[in-house]
Amino acid sequence: MLKKTVICVFALLVGLTATVLAQRPDKTRLPPLPWDQLHAPKVQEFVPGEILVKFRENFTSRDRQKFNSQVQAQALNRQEAVAAFHSHYKTRPKGAAIGDWQLLKLPTGQDVKAAVAEFGKNALVENVEPNGLVYAAAISTTYTPNGAFNDPYYTDGFSLWWMDRIWGDEAKNTGYFFSELSEVIVAVLDTGVDNDHPEFTGRLVAGWNYVGGNSNTDDDNIWFGTIQIQGHGTHAAGLIVATVNNASQIAGTAWDTRVKVMPIKVLDSTAGGSLADVASGILYATSNGAHIINMSLGAYQDSAAVSSAVSTADGAGVMMIAAAGNDNINMNLNPPTNMYYPACYPEVLCVGATDAEDYVTIYSNWSDPAGLVDCVAPGGMLTEYIYSPPAPTPTVVWPEDNGVTSTARTGGVSAVDGTSFACPQVAGLAALLKLQVPTRTSSDIKTLILNGCELTGGGDPRAMGAGRINMANSLNVNPLTPTITPTSTATPTRTPTPTITHTSTITPTFTHTPTITETSTISPTLTTTPTSTATPTITVTSTVVPLVYADNEFQAYPQPGKDRVRLAYRFSGIGRVSIELYNASGERVLHVDDQPVDQGEYAFTDVITQDLGTGVYYIKMKIEDAAGVRVITGKIAVVH
Repeated sequence: MLKKTVICVFALLVGLTATVLAQRPDKTRLPPLPWDQLHAPKVQEFVPGEILVKFRENFTSRDRQKFNSQVQAQALNRQEAVAAFHSHYKTRPKGAAIGDWQLLKLPTGQDVKAAVAEFGKNALVENVEPNGLVYAAAISTTYTPNGAFNDPYYTDGFSLWWMDRIWGDEAKNTGYFFSELSEVIVAVLDTGVDNDHPEFTGRLVAGWNYVGGNSNTDDDNIWFGTIQIQGHGTHAAGLIVATVNNASQIAGTAWDTRVKVMPIKVLDSTAGGSLADVASGILYATSNGAHIINMSLGAYQDSAAVSSAVSTADGAGVMMIAAAGNDNINMNLNPPTNMYYPACYPEVLCVGATDAEDYVTIYSNWSDPAGLVDCVAPGGMLTEYIYSPPAPTPTVVWPEDNGVTSTARTGGVSAVDGTSFACPQVAGLAALLKLQVPTRTSSDIKTLILNGCELTGGGDPRAMGAGRINMANSLNVNPLTPTITPTSTATPTRTPTPTITHTSTITPTFTHTPTITETSTISPTLTTTPTSTATPTITVTSTVVPLVYADNEFQAYPQPGKDRVRLAYRFSGIGRVSIELYNASGERVLHVDDQPVDQGEYAFTDVITQDLGTGVYYIKMKIEDAAGVRVITGKIAVVH
């Protein structure tokens, strides 16, 4: 076993392969673990959650009658039948048509083989098959962008493969409701953060520099050993809070702008640091309002000081997440010598790394028996690894993927690998879970993260813990019942006999203001029925902008509404809209389905509110058309 000497210095966790290979222990002296199975040639038969379908071109009246009976629909033609098919089976098209075929995305958790069998009996379906896997010499990092983000490193279809693998884009498109908590703070204990990076505008709060003893938390990390890198802490922070949908660079996992990073510099420019500084950083984060602490660092040395700080943070309800380490070591062998801290403290969530095909990387530390690694997330592999186990097993070559692309010092991006960069993805998910329901404890959040995980690839709990995180699964647990406290101005005061004085034309203020190119004026009439007989006219100015989806962009008028509120939103072609309203307690009080018509870049749906009480209501609007699926959320006020 390779002897590791640690003198109060934390090792940087970048998975730089030249260094990792040099440090890797002799596998012949490790206890048995079936790495030939964990990392066997890919034997998965098909892409999870996807099938290929060919709908009947010649859809006869007999086919239509049978189809309507099967899905309880009233489709009159093939086009309506396709829409009814998706509505019934909860499927959606993924990408453009492939000749006569269409790739479909199944609902989360649906078995592919079962879906193929079921859909094959449908009268609309001529043929159906799984989306089978093929393999080349390199790991595939490709995916189909689904409209969740317009950031170019996502829309290129390969750079942000890690976001696709953890279902971050699917989670974003689902449009989960979040509470009105003002902010969730994630403390990043690292080399600092590039404070001037454009992706961090408005996403950082004040931290502290324990290396320099001052408030300057800028990232000065350039070198690790003899290898040049571009800011370890900046990479980690970007995976959490890089601004989404700004048509620039990357998207972070915690897309809500209320999630902030608190940079705490405990590692110097060479990525070295002390146990004292790490303990101090944990206590600083705890006493200054951090909800989550991300630690992409570690050492093979237990520390009473660090352990005490961890206990203090845990007692204060702070969620702590740390990287498992990059030495391919069984951390349960000869404890505590091989145990990687702070990841191995029981209060801390320990995160390993996977590659682009959801297999545990060859460098990620593991635990036999299972128990020390809690879960895994994409860490990537930038360089080929060669593994030569004892004969007669032949040499196995692990091909590279393109690493984990994230923010870099000096305002750019770069690709990296290692458990350091799996860890912040989990921290971003933890932050969203806290924002979703603020009363969740760190134990609640850990349970939701682990319960949402998937055992993928060679899914052995000794290497993967609960499995690879799935943001959509974890956020989907009771997502619509947070404690919502409307602002005092959101609930108008109602008087028994209101006096109405009309002196001017009212232009409502919309929650979201897109880039405006004014082309038309819509003048709906609002009729009130108090003691006054006057009928006021409200003039609403509609804005028409280029047909490019923007997050949460829609218009609602009149505001406040009385018996109805008209929603105007982006739409193209033919599709369906599903609208749900929730009250301040998170209860659904209204559901509307509509098949709107494209009306010059905006479409309209009227929501009848006459049966609703006065108050603030929360909107969830799901648009499905040829451009894909978009979810818009917002608020309306109703006054009677």
